[in-house]
Amino acid sequence: MDRVRKQLARLGELDRGYWSAVALGGQHAALGEALRRLVGDPGFGVAWISQPGKDGHLAIRVTGGTRTGLLRNLAIAPGSGLTGKVFDTVDVHWVDEYFAAESITHDFDRHIAAEGITRLIAVPIMSENRVSGVLSVGRRTDGVFGDRSIERIVATANSAALAGAVAERTRQAAEIAAHEERRRFAMQLHDSVGAMLYAITAGVRGLDIESLDEPLRQRLATIEDQAAEAA
Repeated sequence: MDRVRKQLARLGELDRGYWSAVALGGQHAALGEALRRLVGDPGFGVAWISQPGKDGHLAIRVTGGTRTGLLRNLAIAPGSGLTGKVFDTVDVHWVDEYFAAESITHDFDRHIAAEGITRLIAVPIMSENRVSGVLSVGRRTDGVFGDRSIERIVATANSAALAGAVAERTRQAAEIAAHEERRRFAMQLHDSVGAMLYAITAGVRGLDIESLDEPLRQRLATIEDQAAEAA
C-alpha cells in the first residue's frame, strides 16, 4: 500500500507537470500567432514578448520577424534597456532614435543593431493587476511612433494578457479534473485492495491449520494478522 501511495503521488506530480506544459505550450502558440499578425502589418518589423522568471529577471520567450537568434531566451534585468524599463515602471515607453536615446540603458545595443532596429516601443502585459510580461516592437525604418501604431501595439499586449489568462484557467481546470480522477482511482484501488485482503483473511481462517506443522501455522497466522491490519 505504501508503494501504491508513492506511485500515485508520483503520478500526480507528472500529471501536474504535463498540464502545465500543455498550458504553457498553448499560451506560447497564441502569443506567437499574435506577434505574427502584428509584424505582418506594413511598418512593424520585429516583436518579442518577455516574461518574468522566478529570479525576477525577464527572458524573451516568443519572437516574431527576427533576423537572428540573438533575442531568443535573452535575459533582461529589471530596468535594463527599454524592455526592462517598462517592466520596472509598468508603463508604456518608446524611443524614436534608439541608439541616441538617453532615457534607457544600452545593454543590448549589439542585439538591436543585429536586428536592424532603429526605433523601439515596449508595453506592459497586465494580468490580475500584475505585470506578466512585456511586449516590445521594433521598426527598421526612421520615423516616429504615431497614435494608431501605439494603439495597435497596446491592443496586441491586451490580447497577449488574455491568452495568458485563458491558458492559466485551462491549466487549473485540467489539474482539478485530474485530481478528481486520481481521487476516484485511489478510492477504487482502496476498495479493491480491501476486498482482496478480506479474502486472504477469510481464506486463512477457513484452513484446517491444526493439521499443519508449527512453522506453517505461524506463517499463516502472521499473514492473517498483516492482512487484517492492512485492511
